[in-house]
This record gives sequence, C-alpha cells and structure tokens, in this order.
Amino acid sequence: IIEGLDSLGKSLQTRRLVAYLQQAGFRVTHVKSPYDDGFSFRLIYWMLGNGLARKVPNLFQLVHFFNKLLFQFFVLPKLLEKNDFIVFDRWSISMWAYGVMDGADSFLTAWMLYYIAEPDFTIILDGSRHGRDRADDSYESDMEYQKRVRIMYVDWALNHSNVALVNANQSIEDVSRDILVNMQRKGFSV
Repeated sequence: IIEGLDSLGKSLQTRRLVAYLQQAGFRVTHVKSPYDDGFSFRLIYWMLGNGLARKVPNLFQLVHFFNKLLFQFFVLPKLLEKNDFIVFDRWSISMWAYGVMDGADSFLTAWMLYYIAEPDFTIILDGSRHGRDRADDSYESDMEYQKRVRIMYVDWALNHSNVALVNANQSIEDVSRDILVNMQRKGFSV
C-alpha cells in the first residue's frame, strides 16, 4: 500500500510500482481506495466536496469503512487468487489519520481498523506537498490541517513494523527506487 498526504505523488508512484512489477513478470493489480462500488464511493466524494466529511467525521469514517468492507469481502478474495501483488493507492491508515484529526471517535476508529484487512506492507510517502493549482476537497484546501495529518502519518510509521517512510520530496525516480529498496528490506522479491 502507498499512503500519505494529498498531492505527494501516491498515484504516480503506485502506477510506477505496478508497471515495474509487471515488467518483472509478476501478476499485479492496482486498486485505488476508496473503491468505486457505486453508492458509497459517490457518497464519499460528495461528502468531501461539500465539507461534510469534516463536519460529521464519524459518519464519514463509517462510509469509508463500509466501502472497504464491501471491497474486502467481495473483490479482494478474487484478486488474491489471480495476483502476485495487489498495489493499493491508500487503504486504512489514511482513514485513521484524517478521522482522528477531524475528531472521529477513537473507539469507533479502532473498531473499524480491527475489521479492515491488514496489509503486508505499507509505504508512507512523507514530505511537503507538491504544488497544485486547485484543491479538490475540504481536506486538500487546508494546508495547516495537512501539516497536522502529516504528523499522524509519521507517528504511525514510527510505531508499526510493517510500515516504511519514503521521502517524497526527491526526484520521481529516487522515490520509486526507495520504495523498491524498502520492499526488498521487508523481504519482497522485487
């Protein structure tokens, strides 16, 4: 899984990792979270767009949780059968980091994380956000908020053994290289 703040290059690095693994002969699937299941996916982006995500964080996190459970129960088993790697562009840490920052109930958040599949390995891209002409939602438009969420991601990485931090403020090629190096350190044959 590749996690991190908005506008750090997660989507680009996810695509690069998928292409690298495919060229190396692995069967690979790319998944972007939230998963486009129809209803909950549209509801998540509607809540992000109108600011409700931050106004009712418990509800927003429950919608994310529902989206992940649907994917986990109905899609993920089929993907696991067919692939050597499944590379996610975000999964559960972002739900936790943004939820905690918005004041979502910590018991509810911990309960949801308990039921969401734990990844084999997570790369957290860390750094200052790359420039962007527009903010797509209420999270992206608040730079001070993003700085506080960054601290949440770093804290998670420092307290979990299956997570590595990668400096996102290097060249695209260096970020890709560091992702592969960290995967190899974790025991993945890539």
